[in-house]
Amino acid sequence: MGCGSSKTAVAPRVVVIGAGYAGLKLASLLEKETFCTVTLIDEREVLVHEVAALRVCVEPESLPILFVPIADVTRNFIQGKVTSLNRTKNQIVLENGNKIKFDYLILAMGTTGTFPGKLPAVSATQGTKMYQDICFAIRKSHRVLIINGGWIGVTLAGEIKTDYPDKQVIVVHQEANLVSDKLPPEVQEDLQRILYKKDIEVYTNTSIIGLEDINLNQHEKNQKVKTDSGKEFEVDLIVRCTEERNSSSFKTFLSESIDLNGSLKVDPSLKVVGCDNIYAIGDVNDVCEQTIDGRFKQAAYMVEHLNAVLSSSDVVAYKKEPFSMLVPIGRYSGCGVHHDNQVDEDEAMELLSTNLMTKQIWEGLGLTCPLPSFT
Repeated sequence: MGCGSSKTAVAPRVVVIGAGYAGLKLASLLEKETFCTVTLIDEREVLVHEVAALRVCVEPESLPILFVPIADVTRNFIQGKVTSLNRTKNQIVLENGNKIKFDYLILAMGTTGTFPGKLPAVSATQGTKMYQDICFAIRKSHRVLIINGGWIGVTLAGEIKTDYPDKQVIVVHQEANLVSDKLPPEVQEDLQRILYKKDIEVYTNTSIIGLEDINLNQHEKNQKVKTDSGKEFEVDLIVRCTEERNSSSFKTFLSESIDLNGSLKVDPSLKVVGCDNIYAIGDVNDVCEQTIDGRFKQAAYMVEHLNAVLSSSDVVAYKKEPFSMLVPIGRYSGCGVHHDNQVDEDEAMELLSTNLMTKQIWEGLGLTCPLPSFT
């Protein structure tokens, strides 16, 4: 099927896979429109506010803000796992065998990774228990090793050291630059300065060996681990903080549209390259907008684009926001880039660190935040 140029008696069916920031926002917006019907599919019954997940690891009383109930945002929600895609029949199949037809398919699966930065496909009740357990493990441990100094690892290190300044926190990172190579040198210097000021030990260009024999996320005194350079650490808790593109379930069906980083390649209208009626928004595509504002903006653009296509109006290309990447390092510190401009610690706190966009997320999805703010 190609992009239709005229309306039909039956409203076109839009199916959105993934209820993260972009997917849930899109479903909530489309539900208010009359030019199509929308169905949202996700394995979980909640959106996990992942930006706040690492703060919750040291502040368990804030757990209620972490899980946004999808059914409170949109009525047209199916909880289930997509197992196959038939592009010829414009149909997806769920794990339970149910088949769902679509006229337009929007992929918004986000990214996957290791807990606690990323929560697996478990219920909110199970997820709550997992975060309570990691809170307890952090509280009991005096020496914490964090494997991978990406955004998740650096943020977690900052949260732990801010709330527990007497704990030893070590970050081991395989690459030379922390968080992202997209951050300019002056921001990398800021990162290192803040981490040093917080007495967080950082080892770059370093790997942990024997990962398969390590007990992760569990308090266990005197665990010994070695690096590829021969250095040895003795710690009480080891947390692995990796993140990967979540396109694995579509590699078979969209292999020609996936780049070397695991992202879905999209054209200027966010349409998946090589497809007529399949789009990708949010973290899963190669636009690389890391901010929540960017994901909400892609969702809003998709509403306008589909409306234009279905009404035979002129379509416009998606305009990417200027580069932004903010790194909170505890509730009182942070650095990064906002709209291509470096920000200092005060600006980072104002933009992100203090409340981690919690109120904006809940209210942006039409809900009332269950807690006024972080303590």
